[in-house]
Amino acid sequence: MATCTLEITTRRQLFVRAWETSVRAFVDADAKPERFDVGVFVHQLFREAPYLSSINRICETFARASDKNHSLVHNLRGRPPVTFNRETTMKYPHQGEEELLFAAGDVLVPPASDRGIIGGSDQVFPFSLQIKTRFSHFTNESHIAHERLVDTTGPMLRLRPFINGLDVSRLVPFRLTEFRLGLELFDTAFFGSLLGFTPVITRRFYATLQPHRMEFELWGGRLRGRSQAPFSEQLISALGAALEKSGLIMGFSKEFARLIAVEKRERRVSWN
Repeated sequence: MATCTLEITTRRQLFVRAWETSVRAFVDADAKPERFDVGVFVHQLFREAPYLSSINRICETFARASDKNHSLVHNLRGRPPVTFNRETTMKYPHQGEEELLFAAGDVLVPPASDRGIIGGSDQVFPFSLQIKTRFSHFTNESHIAHERLVDTTGPMLRLRPFINGLDVSRLVPFRLTEFRLGLELFDTAFFGSLLGFTPVITRRFYATLQPHRMEFELWGGRLRGRSQAPFSEQLISALGAALEKSGLIMGFSKEFARLIAVEKRERRVSWN
């Protein structure tokens, strides 16, 4: 069994006539022997959320990363290092870089039966893959561009590009032990005749997945009201569906919809 805690905070934004809403969700295993299958959940999340297809497209084009036009992402960046707990986070990004995706685990290689060895256990080779962004330039259309950086260790060095997100498992079996996803999305805002149109961050989505604990954070700014979802409602639904289909927790989307509609600054609920 697992326990989910959902916290929602809404307040007025400074200097603009709008609201901002922050959502934090924690999913914990009740018993120590119980472990989440991180890989199963990640597969379900990407499958349920076409909204995240942009991550797949980013991963698919690594083979063309030498072409500068293909190594840029627009109006999107990863998660900045200031948001990480450096005492507990494995391989957080350097200053000036943002983490878009991090995956760590083991590649499983079956025993060499072709050499006359029968039975035995899989060989385990640790790996990690980190996709980062770094500011490149502003465009003439008041948009912002970031370049992509890739850092791999272990067998992943030979498996680049990271084909279609985590569908690299079609080539070789692997077991995820940690997975992080960080998205910050920009929209263009008008700041008067002096500054004109400028890209600003209006949505964030962070996910940290480990065998005993999963954490999610969503933030949205420039919202029209307290009850407006801080991110795509499609992503909220996909998150709930992935939790249910992975057998972790039921009723996430329902509890979110109930809590976001409450006209209070802070709301909190826990269930299992």
